Amino acid sequence: EYAVLKSPRTDVEMYAMAQTQVKPVTPEDITTKAIPMSELTFIAQVGEGSFGTVWKARFRTTWCAAKKLHADEERSRQMLQELVQEFDVMLNLRHPNVLLTMGLAVHESGWREGVALMMELMEASLLDVMREPSFSAYATWDAAFISVAADVSQGMAYLHYHDVLHRDLKPANILLDAQWIAKVADFGNSMAADAKAMTDPTAKLAGTPPYMAPEIINTLKYDKP
Repeated sequence: EYAVLKSPRTDVEMYAMAQTQVKPVTPEDITTKAIPMSELTFIAQVGEGSFGTVWKARFRTTWCAAKKLHADEERSRQMLQELVQEFDVMLNLRHPNVLLTMGLAVHESGWREGVALMMELMEASLLDVMREPSFSAYATWDAAFISVAADVSQGMAYLHYHDVLHRDLKPANILLDAQWIAKVADFGNSMAADAKAMTDPTAKLAGTPPYMAPEIINTLKYDKP
């Protein structure tokens, strides 16, 4: 059965969910909930990063965003592991201010031939808006930015309630829809808020330096608020 969200959960259901735990997941684990890659139609590339590319795509009649690894990294088990781990974290998260994950598409010949993380399609990132030449006009809209800040705060509060540390919150990972509703996105660096993760100095250092907290850079103990 495809791992696609059929209907949003109510606030009561969301906060009644058991706490999310980030557990090790291997590429082999995805076969029972994978969507055949042939079900996706890739329309245009809309973003790119060190991990790979993001495409505007369509799953049957539903528009979505598809995150793919770079072609030369699709056979890398480590990169695949990180993408699958991100999928496993996001699949259990349901909140109006957290980007919705729709499923994971896998090539019919197996995960070594291609994997795509399917998410809801948004209009732009906060960084895109800030880089627009017309941003000076938006910058006077105090109410809009207070609303974005409130949305991000609510999304992060939900993640922390479920013991998920994002570890890479920045304008590029805050996505906006046409109504300026903000959603926290990109969980490639997220991890469970357990004792070892918060205190182990050998844990993977993750994040973007200008936005990282001092305690993380200095490999000190850290926790959710």
